[in-house]
Amino acid sequence: MAKETNMYDRYFFQLLDSKPNAALEQIFAHYGGSLEKYIRRFIYDNDDLVKDVLNETLIVIWEKRQLVAKLEAPVYWMQRVAKNKALYYIRGEAKYNKISLDNGLDMASGQCADDRFAYNELEMLILEACEELPPQDRELVIKSKFEGRSNKELMATYGMAEKTVKNKLSRALKVIRKKLKDLMGLFV
Repeated sequence: MAKETNMYDRYFFQLLDSKPNAALEQIFAHYGGSLEKYIRRFIYDNDDLVKDVLNETLIVIWEKRQLVAKLEAPVYWMQRVAKNKALYYIRGEAKYNKISLDNGLDMASGQCADDRFAYNELEMLILEACEELPPQDRELVIKSKFEGRSNKELMATYGMAEKTVKNKLSRALKVIRKKLKDLMGLFV
């Protein structure tokens, strides 16, 4: 989108006060394509998600139409909303699209034996690093990362607050990362 905001840019957004339906149609007609390209800077491999973010952005414009109509730079505001929505979706997907360590055990038969060996070796290094943890922290890591248990399940099992579970896992994973970094440094 152009870096300069002119009266023509503001005109469609100012119409949100008096003719909101027509204004939203005009905003979509004039900025929809460029806003979609802007969203693709953050989400480049999922067309449906790009459309969802674009629609969510238009919904926010509709819900805040009185505020948007008075903005000096509504195009930039619209871009910021689109960016925030895109990042929100990306964070949400990243949270639920974690790859389990078990996935490597089901490698396709065409995979190289070296890959399987490297995976098994890495798994062993992780388990070795877990051995240096206090017993309860080790159990939390193993149940969380290897068995796929949620923090709420761990909270119920060990009678801890969810924040305590998160903090213990975070500290334990830092120790494991440091140990792996030290071990991997030996091989490089």
